[in-house]
Amino acid sequence: MPPVTNTTFQNGANVIQTQYDCKVIIVGSYDYSGLRMSLSYLFFRQNKCYGVACFINIQSPVNDYELPMNVTIYQLTVTQTFSDAFDESLVEAGTSAAIQVSNVNQLHLSQYNSLSNANITIFYTEKAHQITMTNIKCSQPGTLNIRNNYCVFVNNFYETVYLDMIFLQNLRGIDNSFVAITSWNNLVYNTTLNGVAESINISNIVVDKCSIQTTVLAVPSGAFIIDSIQAQTITLSNLLFTNNVHTQNVKSTLRPSNPTMTIQSPIGILNAFNITCKNNRVSGTGSNLYFSVGTSYLKNITMINSNYDPLYQNKSDTVNYQPINNVTFGGHLFLQGYDINIYDSSFLNSTATKGGAVYIKTSRSGYVYINNTQITNAQTPLDGSVVSQGGCIFVDGTESQVNYIMDNSYLSECSVRADGGAIYMDASDESAQFTVSNTIVENCFSLAGSAFSIQYSIRTQQLQQSKFTQLQIQANYTNTLQYFYDVYKLTAVEEFLFIKRFAAIQQDAGQISITNCLSEGLYFQSYLSLSNPTMVTINGLESQHSLISYRPNIEIIEPLQNPINIDSLSFRNISAINSTVNCSNSQTDQETFVRCVILQIRVDYPDYKINPALMVVDMVLPSTYLKMTNLVIDRVICLECKGGLVQVLQIQQTILTELVYLGQSRCSNSQTAYFGCFAFTSLINNDATLDQDANINYTYSSNLTYASIQKNTGLSRRIKAVDISDIIGNYTTKQVSAATTAQTPEQIYNYAVPNPPWLAHIVLMGLNIQENVAVHGGGVYVYGLTANVTQMYCSLQVVSGQGGCIYYQAPTKNGSFVFQRLNVYNSIFYKNNASIGGAIRALESGISNITSNQLTFLQNHATLFGDNYAGYPTRMGVKINTDVQTQSFLNKNTGWLHYPIVIKSGQIFNKFEDQDVVFLLLDDNNTVLNYQFNTISNMSSSLKNSISGEPTRNFDNTAQGFNYSNLIIFFDPYQNITLDVTVTSKIVNIPVYYQYYPYQLIGFDTGYSLQARIRSVECAAGEAYSKIDGACLPCSNGTYVLEYKGLCRQINADTMNNTYLNQISLFYAHWRPDYLNDKAEYCKNQPANCKGGYDSGNDLCQEGLIGALCEECDIYQVYWDTKYSMSAKYQCGLCSDSTTNIVMITVLSIWTVISTILSAKGNLEKMQMVMIYKIIQAFGWSSSQKASANIAVMMKIMNNHLQIISFLQTFQISVPQKAVDSVNTVSMPAKTIGNSLDCFLVSNTWGIPLIYFRIIWSLIMQVIYLAAILLILAIAVLTGKLYFKVQYIYIVCIFMFLLLQPDYVQQFMLLISSRNISGVNWIQANVSYQYDTFTHDQWVAAFGVPGLLTWVLVLPLSFWYVIFQGAQQEKLDTLIYSTSWGFLYDEYRRSRYYWEFVKIFQRTLLVILMVYFQEDIIIKGIFGFLVVYLYYGLANHFNPYNTRFLNDLDAYSSVTLAISLVVGVFLFRTIEVSFLPLTIIGFVVIAVLNGIFAIMLIYFLFQGYLDQFAPKLDEVRDKITEKFPDLLKNHSLRPFLVNKTKLNVKARKLWIFVAKVVQIGLQEWKDADKQKPLQFYRIQDIEIENQEQFFGNDQLNLVVNMVVIMEMEMETNRTFMMSMDKLMMKDNNSIKRTQYLMKAKIIININDTIMHI
Repeated sequence: MPPVTNTTFQNGANVIQTQYDCKVIIVGSYDYSGLRMSLSYLFFRQNKCYGVACFINIQSPVNDYELPMNVTIYQLTVTQTFSDAFDESLVEAGTSAAIQVSNVNQLHLSQYNSLSNANITIFYTEKAHQITMTNIKCSQPGTLNIRNNYCVFVNNFYETVYLDMIFLQNLRGIDNSFVAITSWNNLVYNTTLNGVAESINISNIVVDKCSIQTTVLAVPSGAFIIDSIQAQTITLSNLLFTNNVHTQNVKSTLRPSNPTMTIQSPIGILNAFNITCKNNRVSGTGSNLYFSVGTSYLKNITMINSNYDPLYQNKSDTVNYQPINNVTFGGHLFLQGYDINIYDSSFLNSTATKGGAVYIKTSRSGYVYINNTQITNAQTPLDGSVVSQGGCIFVDGTESQVNYIMDNSYLSECSVRADGGAIYMDASDESAQFTVSNTIVENCFSLAGSAFSIQYSIRTQQLQQSKFTQLQIQANYTNTLQYFYDVYKLTAVEEFLFIKRFAAIQQDAGQISITNCLSEGLYFQSYLSLSNPTMVTINGLESQHSLISYRPNIEIIEPLQNPINIDSLSFRNISAINSTVNCSNSQTDQETFVRCVILQIRVDYPDYKINPALMVVDMVLPSTYLKMTNLVIDRVICLECKGGLVQVLQIQQTILTELVYLGQSRCSNSQTAYFGCFAFTSLINNDATLDQDANINYTYSSNLTYASIQKNTGLSRRIKAVDISDIIGNYTTKQVSAATTAQTPEQIYNYAVPNPPWLAHIVLMGLNIQENVAVHGGGVYVYGLTANVTQMYCSLQVVSGQGGCIYYQAPTKNGSFVFQRLNVYNSIFYKNNASIGGAIRALESGISNITSNQLTFLQNHATLFGDNYAGYPTRMGVKINTDVQTQSFLNKNTGWLHYPIVIKSGQIFNKFEDQDVVFLLLDDNNTVLNYQFNTISNMSSSLKNSISGEPTRNFDNTAQGFNYSNLIIFFDPYQNITLDVTVTSKIVNIPVYYQYYPYQLIGFDTGYSLQARIRSVECAAGEAYSKIDGACLPCSNGTYVLEYKGLCRQINADTMNNTYLNQISLFYAHWRPDYLNDKAEYCKNQPANCKGGYDSGNDLCQEGLIGALCEECDIYQVYWDTKYSMSAKYQCGLCSDSTTNIVMITVLSIWTVISTILSAKGNLEKMQMVMIYKIIQAFGWSSSQKASANIAVMMKIMNNHLQIISFLQTFQISVPQKAVDSVNTVSMPAKTIGNSLDCFLVSNTWGIPLIYFRIIWSLIMQVIYLAAILLILAIAVLTGKLYFKVQYIYIVCIFMFLLLQPDYVQQFMLLISSRNISGVNWIQANVSYQYDTFTHDQWVAAFGVPGLLTWVLVLPLSFWYVIFQGAQQEKLDTLIYSTSWGFLYDEYRRSRYYWEFVKIFQRTLLVILMVYFQEDIIIKGIFGFLVVYLYYGLANHFNPYNTRFLNDLDAYSSVTLAISLVVGVFLFRTIEVSFLPLTIIGFVVIAVLNGIFAIMLIYFLFQGYLDQFAPKLDEVRDKITEKFPDLLKNHSLRPFLVNKTKLNVKARKLWIFVAKVVQIGLQEWKDADKQKPLQFYRIQDIEIENQEQFFGNDQLNLVVNMVVIMEMEMETNRTFMMSMDKLMMKDNNSIKRTQYLMKAKIIININDTIMHI
């Protein structure tokens, strides 16, 4: 075709256009079917294109077979196309291309050139099946600066795309790519057919000097872009990208862009080989290569100078000479997917904000494998403008189960400011793996994890694990200085994080395994820092040639679970930072500058507890057993390692079990600042200095303190001083005393020998300690743990303090009991030196038996005492002047001077013949032990107050003993009295050993004393007689005496505020009975009642209160000016204000009378109804009792429940007083009335104390109530309102007994019980009366005990006997008997007629328990629960009630009561410890349970009463239906409008007919001798003249009505009921006769019967 030049194409015009349809089709032959097109040698130059497809528009014609055509285009050239007038809304779309090919089968494009075309897309194809493009060149001259759009755009293809030999050069794109391949949306069309997915193959690509500019948010771009959500396979090979640039003119974008290649295929597979990228730059978030592919295999990828200018170093003299990209994620490469593989690749020189070289984001399974890959010189911003992480690689695994594997790789010269100098990985809370093997990390730096920073989740239970094998982490001093020189402007937070945690490998949570690894040349940083790991295994690690700053070289912080195994770990040639550098000179070299920067951190945070060391394991639990073997420490000079070189902190010691093992290890030629090679402690840190340092003239000093650094360097603090205790969290210096968890036995021989006997917290075996220098414990320091040391060789140690080889310290021992002990066996100690304990020093404990454990001590030396072993002295002696007095032993632990100490009474010792008296400390060989620092002795005498002066003396280093030369002893010289003084010292401890291996220390015999004979004098009470001034000396401050010739007692700090001579001032809320009683007690029931102070007895009470603990009211006006009575528990009110009491008495009296009458009447009516029902059933008519018959029973259950629940007020819990009063009013009215009557009775007790008279009057009140009730009943009978029945009297008596019995049992029990307060017994009913009096004994014998027995046994057993006799005589169901005594048994099954007495004795037992254990809340709560639970079990077993409903209600009441009692005990404890949240929960539980019970009662009570009003409700229903008859047609309303009484009548009639039919059918069957089948007939089919033979119509209606009437409200049928009463009382056998008449088929005229009645 001839060239097309200088032509203008308007919208719709083009050169080549396929026709719409093609009818000439030869199926199967594309060559002759009309569906093949071939174009060649097409040339378009300098044309103007103003419309879509202005050059060529090819698409398959429509045909009957829907066959696409094949298109071949060869030698296509498009150059200098202009589109100035092109529609702006279309120019950005790929579909606006000048050449379009769509809906074809095969497309072959070759030799396609696009040169200097502006703005519009040149070639666009879509909906093609197979696309092949080769030899494509899209370019323009480098001097031409026009915008180029898509050169090739492939959209919505079906099968394959093959691109080969494509050359892109000098193209300029704005928000577009040059070659784009996009797939169908899989929701529109899925291209995967029969398991065959899309295929894209791109090879031999060159992209050079192209640029892309991003100006909008959501348009991805790149020289090549592949965008698909279809399943596809992408193959890339032989790609070259050089000198391409991407710029971004918006702040951020939603889609990635870069100048090279962007692939987004989340479920695709990428195979990339031989890709080279060099000198490419990107300014957006997209990396230079951006691959977001499900599975990717990258091999032989070479990327050089990404976002990096290699020549820029020569263009500037600034410190940070290389400009750093602070936006891009992944300087070279961004990879996203679930299966990522990189092989044989090299990445050199790159910059990014995260992932200086590679950024990896994993999804789903998150598999990453990197092999034989080198990353060099990857940089991230160091200026702090952004958070830079992952110097070489950033792994984002937060959305996957990441599994990262790196093998045989090399990472060097990567740096970040924040985390992960080489690799940073952030994992999700799912399973995660991080594996590095055969890899070298060299000169990578960051402020946190200079090699690796791995963030696992502490919350997950999934396996998260790191493995390092054959890993070498190396650095050199020059590169380290350069890094800190670049990041020297550290923020306050960065400084704090540096001083807190700075290591090459930092990992949070998860497991870690390190095998055969090397650390070398780490300066100012640690090697490993683990926080909360779940398992740690180190097998082969060498750390050497390093410089420690503020943290341990290896730090394991609070491991969570699984053992810690450390083997073959060596430290060599390691030293610590020092502060000997001058920082005041502004012109300093780089080394000085960096050292000053690091020291400035310490100056800014001087209070933070640093801990330089080789290794620290912080916290060891039974679940994290620590085993260390083959540790080597050699030539380590750490003058800042105060806590020891290897430290194990917070070792749990509550249970004696092996937690730490250290074996076959060596420490030699090393020097520390304080503790030596190995330190083990149960405390949080090892940073405390010993109290005795001053005594050995040693003062610890560090070069890393604020004062030292400031002095040496001239640095000053830049950060304002703050309290960092909240920041440092677990790094506090608080120490936990191990002694708090142990219990002291009564004597040392109660020591429990472990099994096996050599069991210990830590085991040290095969240690070789040589030529080390320290202050204390040159080889081993142990605190608060039982330790076993075996096969130890220790020599040539130089220790300035204590313990040349071993310094052992236990928590302060408790007398003879030691909490931990040291066992040393089969060990050698040679030529070791210390101040105290040349070889071993033990403090607050002791060593195992030296003579039995094969220990060898050779030439050890101590400058103060204890050449071989320094422990406790074992005896004492006395030196007078220069002569040591002879002594002997009275027994194994008591020494006795042969001659008395001669003194002159009233003079100090050395005034008498100038004698100096010094008590000495000796060992078993009577060798004087000098320099026993911080030791005291105590002198006591056999007579009271004989010693003047301080009997307690401190050890005098000048006298080398306890100097008593200035002591004065007073005694009466006119009486021939002698006294013995006893001198003791807690430091004298005689060891007691276990008799078998390992012969450990059991404890100490601390009872040693030295006795000497002197004289003494008597003295007045509380005073010591003085011959000099002729008077006794008063008791000193803080002591007191109350009796004559008594000893001065020490103040009781718990109850006493102050003492003066014989006066005692009590704390607030405390009470004592009198001035001679010092047994003060806390007013626990009502603390506010007791004022405290110097008074006693009633003087300590608030107004109105008297008695023990101020719990009673002054009713007799014996102390206060007016009378007071009990207004609430432990609260008093004025008797003059009697309105409340009058109202209470009136209300309770009315309530008692009315409730008794109603209960008696209701019970009698209920019993009558029961008998009527039985009569009806005797006639053969079925009926059932109404719910109202159970109302009285439910009232009894409620009253029983309230009586028991009221016991909660005795549990010392703050139950609202209104609730207490309400429950007491209903359940125990006699007690409430008694409290209200106190003010009225006090003046008329006829000389009887009110405590007894109130019970007597209460009993009299019940008699008055009974008389009032009988009077009311008599009036009702006389007025015709009530038919007189003697049963009323029985029921009233029974009801009052059941109501009052628990109350009176409690009152009599309180009367005869005592309560001990301050050593005095008080009557429990009223603690203002003493119990042990003759008067009370008489009342108890004559009134209390008989009254209690009457209410507990006599009355209950009397009632039971009556019922028992009735049961034996089968009277329980007779009318007279049941109406008289049925209140006690009717609701129960006849086989359980006695059950009411079970409940009575349950309540009685509970009352007795509540009173007897008045002060023992927990005991009475438990017993109360057991009683209620026992009743619950019996009730569930026997089911005593007649109905299941009542059994269930009673069971729920028992469960509620049992839980309430248990919760009551719980509330007592929570209130006691002031735990308000749990207290509230307890009250809520009680309220809810009892509230549910109350609601159930109210509901069923209301239901029962509602059934009684059924006839009246039926009248209302009839009126409604009469006025609105249509309402009955409504199916929803009809059930509520039906007349229930009529419905029951109808049902009764039908039932009677059915009964007669069954009766007749059975009779005929029997008459036929049971030969015929049993048949039933309708009534009209029976051969009887008429139905009246059985029941006339009138009689039938009468019977049915009678049944219904008897089930209606009793008050509406009073006449009938009274008539029935007469009938039933005539003869007990009337029911049987009636049944006999029915069986004899005698027709009874019911009408006549009723008339006769």
